[in-house]
Parts: sequence; C-alpha cells; structure tokens
Amino acid sequence: MSTKAITWDKSIRKNILIPTTSRPAGTISPTFRYPLADNPTLTVVGLLVTFPPNASVAPHRHGTASVIGYVMEGSILSGMNNGEPAVYKAGGSWYEAPGCFHRISDNASRTEKAVLHATFVIKTEILEKEGMGVLVQYEPEYLEGAMEQMQRDAK
Repeated sequence: MSTKAITWDKSIRKNILIPTTSRPAGTISPTFRYPLADNPTLTVVGLLVTFPPNASVAPHRHGTASVIGYVMEGSILSGMNNGEPAVYKAGGSWYEAPGCFHRISDNASRTEKAVLHATFVIKTEILEKEGMGVLVQYEPEYLEGAMEQMQRDAK
C-alpha cells in the first residue's frame, strides 16, 4: 500500500460526494491515505469537503468506517440517525459510528462557504477491495436526482 498522495478522476468523485438536486454541490479533495503502522488491517483516509454557500449533500452512510468530522471554516448543519440536527462552527467536531445514517449534511450559511475535514478509519481489506467509493454510500431514493445535480454542476 502506497502512502503517496492520492488523486481522483471524475468517476471516483461521482462515487464520493453527490449533492442533493435543488442545492449546490460540495467539492472534495483527498488529503491523505495511510495504513496504520501498528495495525495495518486499518487505514486512515482524510477528505477535505468544501461547501459553497447553501450547499447540501444527499443523505448517506459511511458503511463500516468510523468518521470524525472537523469544521475548519464556516458552519455545518449535521444530523445523524434520529438525533436533533446541530450546527458545528469552525473548530467543532463530531463522531460517526460505522453504519450511522448521516441524514443532514449542509452548509448552515446561504452566503458563506464552509470547509469540513473528514477523517475515516476503515478496514484496509475493504478499502482495497471496494475502492474509495465505499466511504460514502448514498440512500437509493436520492441517488438518481443527485446524479442529475452532479451533471448540471459539472457544466
């Protein structure tokens, strides 16, 4: 397993960050991917997510990955499972257990961008077998409309 910086083509991006249909999309940039030296059965992956004003990401899960979200800039409205949504400002963070349903992932502002860094811990074998797309799994009822939005935003 390489510890070099990773790059993504458009097909991978489509599998990773898909917006809802009526609001702008976020953009994603990988920041790192390393197997843990003391436990190479686990890999840590970092993703930088930039939300333009009023951006939203379709409801999703992260499969078997544990995730820590850290807001670097702006404010993020995040709602998981049946819990009350909360606004996290710059410096705020949250944890998502494997299988957690991330039903709300929005920029809380209609006028300012927001930046989130997500750190994933996932079994190396699953990541190598399934690829980076395994990190974000969209609910089927949102997928078609989200793909339409992705194509519209790409123009």
